[in-house]
Amino acid sequence: MTTHRFSTACRLALLTGCALVALRPAPALAQTAGGDDDLQEITITGQRTSNLRATAVKRDAVQVLDAVSADETGTLPDFNVADALKRVAGVNVLIYQGEPRFVTIRGFDANYDTVTIDGFTFATPDSGGRQVYMETLPSNLAQRMEVYKSGSPDLDGHAVGGVVNLVTPSAFDFPDGTTVVSAKGGYNLQRDDAGGRTPAGEGQVRSSWQFGRDDQFGLLVSASYWERDIFVPQEETAAATNWYQANGKPAATAYGGNGIAVPAGRLWYNYQDDRRRLGTSARLDWKPSPQLSAHLSSFYYYQHETAVRNDLNAAVNAGATDAGQTETSGTLSSVNQYAQRANLNFTRKLWGVNSGASYTFAGDLVADLGGSWSRALLDNPQIFDRFTQSNLAFTYDTSGDAPLFTAVDGGKAHNWALYNQNYRQFQDYQLGENVFDVQASLSRHVGPEDRGLGFKVGAKWVGTRQDNSLTQTTYNAGGYTLADAFAGQYTCGYTCNDGGIPLISQTLADQAFRRSYAKVAAAYAGSAAQTSDTASALGGDYRVSEDIYAGYGLLAYTADWGRVQAGARVEGTRFTSDGYVKTNGVIGPATSDKSYTTPLPSITGTVHTSDDSQLRLAYSRTLGRPRYSDQATHGGSLSTTGAIYTLSQGNPDLKPRLSDNIDVAEEWYLDHGRGLVSLGGYYKTIHNEIFTFTQTETLPVNGVNAPVNVSEARNSPHDAIVKGLEFNFIHDFDFLPEPFSGFGIAANGMMSWTSFPIILGDGTVVDRHELPQQANRVFNVSLYYEGEKLHGRIAWNHTGRMWDDRYSNLTGAAVYYQNRDYMPADRLDLQLSYDVSHMLSVSVTVQNLTGEDVRENDGRDLELGRQYIGFAPTVMLGAALRF
Repeated sequence: MTTHRFSTACRLALLTGCALVALRPAPALAQTAGGDDDLQEITITGQRTSNLRATAVKRDAVQVLDAVSADETGTLPDFNVADALKRVAGVNVLIYQGEPRFVTIRGFDANYDTVTIDGFTFATPDSGGRQVYMETLPSNLAQRMEVYKSGSPDLDGHAVGGVVNLVTPSAFDFPDGTTVVSAKGGYNLQRDDAGGRTPAGEGQVRSSWQFGRDDQFGLLVSASYWERDIFVPQEETAAATNWYQANGKPAATAYGGNGIAVPAGRLWYNYQDDRRRLGTSARLDWKPSPQLSAHLSSFYYYQHETAVRNDLNAAVNAGATDAGQTETSGTLSSVNQYAQRANLNFTRKLWGVNSGASYTFAGDLVADLGGSWSRALLDNPQIFDRFTQSNLAFTYDTSGDAPLFTAVDGGKAHNWALYNQNYRQFQDYQLGENVFDVQASLSRHVGPEDRGLGFKVGAKWVGTRQDNSLTQTTYNAGGYTLADAFAGQYTCGYTCNDGGIPLISQTLADQAFRRSYAKVAAAYAGSAAQTSDTASALGGDYRVSEDIYAGYGLLAYTADWGRVQAGARVEGTRFTSDGYVKTNGVIGPATSDKSYTTPLPSITGTVHTSDDSQLRLAYSRTLGRPRYSDQATHGGSLSTTGAIYTLSQGNPDLKPRLSDNIDVAEEWYLDHGRGLVSLGGYYKTIHNEIFTFTQTETLPVNGVNAPVNVSEARNSPHDAIVKGLEFNFIHDFDFLPEPFSGFGIAANGMMSWTSFPIILGDGTVVDRHELPQQANRVFNVSLYYEGEKLHGRIAWNHTGRMWDDRYSNLTGAAVYYQNRDYMPADRLDLQLSYDVSHMLSVSVTVQNLTGEDVRENDGRDLELGRQYIGFAPTVMLGAALRF
C-alpha cells in the first residue's frame, strides 16, 4: 500500500498533539437564577455559551429560525461549517467520503436552499448545480450560522428548504489583541486489508486588533489548513437483480421464476482519497460613531483532492444460467470481469470580497448598502484504465452482509495476461463561475426592541456567469493486457475474497499505453470511440448567464404582546445558455433564453403567550430554480466509467419550483434564555417539482450497442406535498448536585411525510414518499459537560431513508423497483478537552466513533442490497493556545 506522510513544513504543527474542542477560560456571565432581587453569578462557558447565544438569536428573529453560535472565544468546535450545522434543528448534512459536504434543511437537499456569507450570495465550484461545497469552508469562518426556515421579503426567494446565512466574526467581537492558535492531528482507522491507518489533521489561527482614534477600526485575520487521507472500501451489485427458473435459465420478469433474487454482478472498489485544504480570510471594520459602520471582507479557500479508485467488477451477462441454485448460492455460467484504475483529481478554488455600510439618520431611519464579487473554479482531470476478460464462471454467496463472488477457475480468473485492454480514457471537466451581488435597503423600526409601526424596502441584483467545458478522448484495442500494468499488490472492497482487487500501477499503465500508441495511432484517429467522445465532450460544453432582479417591501408592527410582519418580494429571473445539441444526427450550436417574474408574498406573526414563551405563525411563497445543468442547452454527456453507463442532457423548458409554505411553532424559553423547548409544524405545497426522468435505452458506445441510462430533468404535472414536525430541546442540568450540574443536553429532530406523484415512461403514475435526496427523519442529540477544567460532548446523528435519484430508473413499472434509497444511518462523534491553564487546553476528538457504514437498497420493499460503503473512525489529539 502507499505510504502516507505530511510533506510540507506548514503541516508540522499538526503533529504536536493537536486539536481545539474549545478554549474555556471566560469571564462569568451574570444570569438571573430567581427573581429580580435574587442574582446568582453563574460561569457560562463552552457549549453553554453557544447555546445561550443561539437561543437569543432565535427568540428575537421575525422568521422561523434556528442558529448555532460560537462559544465565548469565537470557536465552533467542529471540523468544518457543515459539521457545526448538524446541531441546528431540522438540519442535516450529506456525507461524502467520510466528511460533511452538502447541507439539507428539513430534508430538502442543497439545491433547494440558498447559502450566503453576511447576506451575500457567493459562487460555488459545483458542477452544474447550485449546491455550496460546505467542506471547503473552515469552521472558523463563522461566528454564527443562521438557518431561516420561513420566507420573508428581505430574504432570498430561492428557499424551498430555507436560507443559511454564515455570519463572519468582527474584531469588535473579541478583546483587543486576541489570538487563538489551535491544531489537531491523528488517524483514520480503516481496516488493514482495505488500506489501513492514514493521517488526518487540522490547524487554525485567528487574530484580531482594534486601532485608530477611539479604536474605531477593527481588523480580524484568520487562516486554516486541513488534510485527510482515507481509504473508503465499497461494493455495488450492478444496476439490476436477476431471477431464474428451476432449470437455471433467466426468468422473463422481475420477481419471476423461483423468486430468488440473484445480484447481476459484484463491483468492488476502494477509494484512496487524499484531500488538502487551505483557507484565509480578513475583515476590516470601521465604527466611527454609533450611527455609522462599514466593513470590507475578503476570503480565499483552496481544496485539492486526489482520489485513486481501484475496481474489480464481475458483471453477469444477460444469457447466463444459474446452476445448483439455493436460497443463497449458485453458479453463474457467463460473467465478464474487468479491473479498472481511475485517477480522479479535483481542484476547487473560491475567493471573493464583500463590503457593506450602514447609516442611521435622524428619526431612526437606517440605510444599508452592500456589494460582493466571488469566483469559483473547478478543475477535474481524470484518467481511466480498464482491462476485461469475458465468459468466466462464478459461484456466488448472498448469505452475508454483502454478496461474494468466487471464480470457478481461479487460475484463469487470476491470469492477468488474459485481461485485454478495454480502453484508456482521458477526461478533463472545468468550471468557472463569477457571482455578483449588489443590494440596498431602507428601514425604520424593524428591530426586536422597536415598538410601533415600521417598514423596510430594498432591492437586490445577483448575476451569475458560468462556463463549463469537457474534453474526453477514449483509446481502445491497445494490444496490451493487465499483466503489463499490474502493480503486484491487492486491496479489498467492502468485502474481500477470491484474492481481492488487483492494483494497477499508473506508471506501468502509462508505459504500456505509450508503447502501443505508436502502433495504433492511425486507428485511433478514425475510431467510432473518438466520434462518441466528440459528442460527449460537446454535450459538456455550455455557458450559463443568470440575472436575478429583486425588489421588496414590508410593514411591521411590534408591541409588547408580539409582532406582525407582512410584505412581498418580486424576483425577475433571466436565464440564458449556449451549448451544443444533436438535431437529426448533426451536432450544432444552440441557444436558449428564458425569463419569468415571480411574486413572493409572506406574512408572519409572533405572539408572546407568556413572559417566557411565544407562538409563531407564518405563510410564505418561495421558489426553487432548476440546477444550471438541468436547464442549460446542452446535448447528452456520456459517461462510461461507472458500473452503469449514463447520458444526461439539459431541458431549457424547465420551470422553477414554487412552494406555498405554512409554518407554526410554539417556543418556551427556560431559565431566562439558558434553555429552550420548541415544537413546530410545517406544510408545503410544491408546484412544478423537478425530478430526473431516466429510462434505459440501447445506444452505440465505442462501436458496440450497450444499455445506457438516459436522463433529463422534468417538471411534474402533479403537486408535491410535504408535511413535517420538528422539535428542539436545550437545557443545562444545573439542578443536579456537583459534579453532575455540569451536564446538559441539546436535542432536536425532524419528521416529514411526502407525497410526490411521478409519471413513468409507460404512463404509470407512482407516488414517491420522498423528494430527491430528502431525508424523512433527522435526529441530533448531544450530551455535553462543562466542568471547571474538563469539557466534553458526545453527539448522535440519525439520518432517515433518502431517495438517491442519481441512479433512478423511471422507464416503467416493470423496472421501477431499481430506484435506490439510502438506508437509515446513525453516527456518534466524541469531543473531550481539558484546560491545562487559562491559556492552554488539550483535547481528543473521535469522529464516527462506531465506524457507521452507508448502505443503499432497492427492490419493491427496499429489500435488495445495492451499495455498501465502509467508513472508519477518525481519532485526533490536539491543543489550543489563546493569548
